[in-house]
This record gives sequence, structure tokens and C-alpha cells, in this order.
Amino acid sequence: MENKIYKNDSGTVIYLDFQESVSAAVSASIKVLYPNGVTTASWTATASGNQIYYVMTSADTNATGTYKLQGYVELGTWKGRSETVPMIVYDIFK
Repeated sequence: MENKIYKNDSGTVIYLDFQESVSAAVSASIKVLYPNGVTTASWTATASGNQIYYVMTSADTNATGTYKLQGYVELGTWKGRSETVPMIVYDIFK
């Protein structure tokens, strides 16, 4: 079974790595740019070790195509982002 993400999937866990510990973050989110290049979102994430993660809902992937994801954390006075990563969402039965 492949690990593809399909339109309106729910329960998929998205992990983004910061390459260093972010477990003390006071705020963590995943910034999202939808495939249309205009729509944006911010998914509230949980920090754990070097990563942040988010459990997707069916409303998060209501369009097919390539999403751009970027982690964002606030650690005391430091606020920063992870590298931008693509996430492809496929149409059902593709």
C-alpha cells in the first residue's frame, strides 16, 4: 500500500523536522499554501523533539495538487520556520 494523501483524507499525521530540538516551543504551527497559490492556512501543531506534527482533518485537503508546508515555532524570543516542503494531494482513485 502506498502512502499517498488523497483529497479529504483525515487522520494523516504530518511531521516537519527542524534539525534541532523544538520541544520547548510555546507555539507551533504548520503554515500552508494551497495548490491555487492564493489560499493559505495555519494548522496548530504539537512540538516533540526536533519535529512538529499535525493530525489532518478531511477539510484540510479539499483540493488536489501540490501544497506547500512550512513549520513555524516560537521558542522564547526566537521565532523561526522550517524548510518549505511540498505535499501532493491526489484525487480519489488516482
